[in-house]
Amino acid sequence: MVLGQLAAYLQVSGGVLNILGGSLEQQGDAPAAETTGGILKIANTYLNVVPTQARATPFLFANGGELQAIGNTATNRTSGNGNLIRIATDRGDNVVQDNYFGGWGLALPAGPLAGAYGPNVAIGGAEHAREVCEAEHRIKLTGTLNGSGNATVPHGIAAGIVLAANQRILNVSVVAISGSARYPYPFVSPCFYDNTNVSISGGGAGFANLQFEAVVRFR
Repeated sequence: MVLGQLAAYLQVSGGVLNILGGSLEQQGDAPAAETTGGILKIANTYLNVVPTQARATPFLFANGGELQAIGNTATNRTSGNGNLIRIATDRGDNVVQDNYFGGWGLALPAGPLAGAYGPNVAIGGAEHAREVCEAEHRIKLTGTLNGSGNATVPHGIAAGIVLAANQRILNVSVVAISGSARYPYPFVSPCFYDNTNVSISGGGAGFANLQFEAVVRFR
């Protein structure tokens, strides 16, 4: 599968695009793939960057949407320069890990980072030192939803040296339990969390007084 030659680039503005394997190409100085509002998942794919190209734009561009780039391999840079991946908007769901950059750069926004940006190999440029390489952890929180189908539970995650406790949280998923049945909790908006608690709300009376399990991914 060869993508990126039929148009200037692939742009994900909503929904999910999965690229799993094959080769992604872009001969011009434009992103091969960009996410502006949806989710781009690219894994185990050969990123066929022109090795002599002076790139003003990144090959993969997270420009407001979510990017998960895992286990990809880029063409080795020769006389070219520029970024393989640029993260314009940091998000806790962003994952850039286990990629071979081939000497191309990784551009990250300034300040503390919530996404998982490392470890990666053969990154060129100054951002190599800013990779976020902490291991990911998971904890399970349990309890009982109240009469409105909501709950607030302490997560117990301490602040890190750079990141506050809430910035270390990557994702929260919740299931409600009724007997032997388990139901995904229907959040009306993303689960809220702060430096102390995870707040579960939106299930309504149909989830009143049920047991729940919340899995918190953090680093």
